[in-house]
Amino acid sequence: MEGPSASDMGSHPSVPSRPVLRRRVNDRPVPGTSKSPASVAAGMTTDESALARELRADGIDVADVRASPDRIAVAFTTTLPGARPDHGEIGRVCNTVIDLVEAGELEPTRVEATSLRFEDDVQATWHVEAGWLEGLTSYRISEEEFSARVLDTVETEFDDDTGTDAPHATAESDDEAERAAGDGGSR
Repeated sequence: MEGPSASDMGSHPSVPSRPVLRRRVNDRPVPGTSKSPASVAAGMTTDESALARELRADGIDVADVRASPDRIAVAFTTTLPGARPDHGEIGRVCNTVIDLVEAGELEPTRVEATSLRFEDDVQATWHVEAGWLEGLTSYRISEEEFSARVLDTVETEFDDDTGTDAPHATAESDDEAERAAGDGGSR
């Protein structure tokens, strides 16, 4: 079975060759600081709440964000709860991470995403490999190739044993016990 092509991901009129990726750089400072959200989420010690704010600024309804040295897990509630995930939402999550990587505020890291229809109803899962982020930001792979790779990871059918009703953003961080209420997008 052939998956959706990169051209199925929608396009922006000013960037016809970039179907998923609609980049923007968020320079607005985090309230109460002089730092941009990207600078707050610096390096492998990603500030989960800053990353959640960045995703929300891109129109993503963040349910949870968890970061560890080897991956970032994002769970978000889709605005289009159909059988398949919205490629525009996938693109916005990717673009937020790409913007942070390009700004030098985040190391290329595996991103595991879960799209939820409702709190315990998983629509899809997908991921981005750290190497794909490195390849895209160093111009070794095209935006179309990056988009196709991401779309190839989309899973919409789950076995009963997958635990799809368990917490969805599952990257463990060293400071897990110290997480304060309201951080990382937890509701």
